[in-house]
Amino acid sequence: MAATLRRTVGNKDCVVNAACACVQDKIYSFGGFHFVSDVVFNDLHVLSIGDGTWRQVSHIRGQWPVKRTDHTMTLWGTDRHRHFGGSDTNEVFLNDVFVLHLNHLTWERLDCSGCIPVGRAKHSAVIHNDRLIVSGGACKKDDDITNEVNVLDLRTCVWDSPVRFVRRHAHTSWIFRNRLYIYGGFDENMDRVKSLSYLDLESGTSVIVSIDSLSAPNHMEQQFVECFGKDMLVVGVPLHWRGAEGTAQLDSSGIWALDLDRLRWRRLAGGHLLQSFVWHYHIINTTKPHIYLLGENPTGDEDGFMSNILTINLEFYGIHPSLGGTLAADMAALFASGNLADFKISSSAAPDSPPLPVHRLLLMTRWPFFANLVSSTLSEASSGVLALPDSPEAVAGFVRFLYTDQLPPDLASGHLAEIMVMANRYCLEHLQRMCAASLLDHPASSDPLQVFVCATRARELLLRDRALAYILAHFGVIARSQEFRSLPPADIDELWNSLPEQSKIVTSQSQSSEPLSGSSVTTSPFADPGMDVS
Repeated sequence: MAATLRRTVGNKDCVVNAACACVQDKIYSFGGFHFVSDVVFNDLHVLSIGDGTWRQVSHIRGQWPVKRTDHTMTLWGTDRHRHFGGSDTNEVFLNDVFVLHLNHLTWERLDCSGCIPVGRAKHSAVIHNDRLIVSGGACKKDDDITNEVNVLDLRTCVWDSPVRFVRRHAHTSWIFRNRLYIYGGFDENMDRVKSLSYLDLESGTSVIVSIDSLSAPNHMEQQFVECFGKDMLVVGVPLHWRGAEGTAQLDSSGIWALDLDRLRWRRLAGGHLLQSFVWHYHIINTTKPHIYLLGENPTGDEDGFMSNILTINLEFYGIHPSLGGTLAADMAALFASGNLADFKISSSAAPDSPPLPVHRLLLMTRWPFFANLVSSTLSEASSGVLALPDSPEAVAGFVRFLYTDQLPPDLASGHLAEIMVMANRYCLEHLQRMCAASLLDHPASSDPLQVFVCATRARELLLRDRALAYILAHFGVIARSQEFRSLPPADIDELWNSLPEQSKIVTSQSQSSEPLSGSSVTTSPFADPGMDVS
């Protein structure tokens, strides 16, 4: 499921500008101020994501931080929070650093030295290699926006000399491939920033990238920004929900992803996913690809600003972490060499294609179906040859995944879709998710018929609907293709049964240079004006 909406209990306060962080199955909230009374807090609340219950944590040893707002809370390892800066009840900007030890619930104030920065609020902070990296923010007063990046060694508690970067506040920062990235927020003139900036932590060089795309998010909406793996995620929510009159707000809201390798925007979901709620906070779960939004139902008179939680499953949209290291390359070399292979896998769809030499022990470890087969009395176990009903390209890609846990590079969409069906057949969920994510990243024009058929068999509904939308939009030329006319009757029936009831044939006078037919099927439910098919 793409998203799950739930009410929470135990916290009806209308608190804004608190700092939040997620640790495993809990969300922590600290500080902030009351939306109506302007009272500033230093309360610590914990939400159990499993049962949706908030509780206030009062019994914590050590020196408690003063009341504050517009500060940062950053997860350090798996058992500590690091808190920096913010402004107190007298609007004094703070530069103190606290650590909350979660295992034994103890506050620790760090005694820092070195080039200690001035007080900071509305900044961003990230921890990398036990170093706290603070960027931007307001100093002394709201209109004094700094361009400094300050780094604190959390092991020695010594601040380095500041580095100049870009002036930002109310932004987000993260580390990717030893670069400090900054996105969103406002500049010193209170203008929303559309560009992406990064600072190379090795060379000290900085780059500002402007990405113009029709698939980019609407910068007039409030933006929540997070990074997961190689994808920068933007959740655009309406600043003020206006009920039924604000339906147009949902069209400009939604979720977007920017591939940091290729600098390409992709819209993942429209504003309907946000359920017409007012969302005040966003938190990412680093142990699983989930983003949590905390907010209120505008029709609920007694709702607090954290009384509802929307869990967005990023895996549904093909966002997942990637592997590193050399193991995959080493295993790929072993597969390619065939050294000491003691089994063969072939394609019955192409009997003349040479079988693939494989290693029985490795496949038994990675593929439960194969482990059961070789321990059985079936003929394949004794002959040492297994024929799969898929194309040679799909079989080779499937086996390569078993060795490397990676998809083959530059694999055609049709073969990738075949592998997805194989993964579904053999209950290899991780492989199925990887195939679906890769196909969603391919242009919709890449083998849409094969993708539709395979997505239907694998029950990948988002991918199936995207392929169907492309087929309907280009139905004239697709219906005359050899691929369409060679589809098995069962797949043709599935295509017809997938058509929305309001579909109809209309005459298209397209001026496109693409050789499209004069007839097309038009429909609205699957149309996605933000879809990138370039």
